[in-house]
Amino acid sequence: MATDTPAQEDLRDRSLGELMKQLADETTTLLKQEIELVRAELGQKIETAKSEAGETGTVARTELTEAASRTKADASSRFAHV
Repeated sequence: MATDTPAQEDLRDRSLGELMKQLADETTTLLKQEIELVRAELGQKIETAKSEAGETGTVARTELTEAASRTKADASSRFAHV
């Protein structure tokens, strides 16, 4: 026959009110920890998105500058004889 561990015996000696309070306390602690974890994960994702957006913006700006230069050069060559 299986024997109870000291923790199981301790739980059996406690009142339902005490067990409910412990459950509420542990649930509150767990939820707070989960919220902190989500905040940390979101912070990392936001930093990654900012970095990627900055890189994308730099690439787009470079491409627009090059396109404008090509357009200007094309226009200059078309109207050079005028």
